[in-house]
Amino acid sequence: IYRRMFRYIVERFRLEGATNVLWIFCPNAESVPYGSHHSATAWNRPEAYYPGGDIVDILGMDGYNWGKTKMKDKDGWESRWQSFREIFEPLYRNLKRLAPEKPILIFETASVTTGGDRTAWLREALAVVGEWELSGVCWFQADKEADWRLDIRRDAQSVGNVRRATSAAQAWIRRWGK
Repeated sequence: IYRRMFRYIVERFRLEGATNVLWIFCPNAESVPYGSHHSATAWNRPEAYYPGGDIVDILGMDGYNWGKTKMKDKDGWESRWQSFREIFEPLYRNLKRLAPEKPILIFETASVTTGGDRTAWLREALAVVGEWELSGVCWFQADKEADWRLDIRRDAQSVGNVRRATSAAQAWIRRWGK
């Protein structure tokens, strides 16, 4: 159903002559609900609902390091500290198999400070982004469910690391405008 809906919308835009639209497929790094043995159910894996390379321009991923902010008795599930690589690698590998030629971005990510070292987490994240040659990363700069925000007073080293590792003018987006 998702594939049909996605394709229907894209086809409508194309029929109307809208050529200034990029179509993004952006699953969550953690597929829930889970089936048996903590793996995604058959219908809830990206390859089961990927709309197709002929209509998807960009691949994306969303995922968060919840640290130790969630407790089973209070929240219904228990979170643990996870590295950037641990969160994203399974989905990244899956997306590379689905469409190796498409750019991949992280459209939403962040880490809490509870349960680990967020500065080290972010340093590792930026290294992995470079290693995988991801085209961009969007930090979830909000205080919602947890305080994900990077703050120059509290996170001076992390903010500096991000500024040094990123650019406002990513080269990949320029070719889409031509």
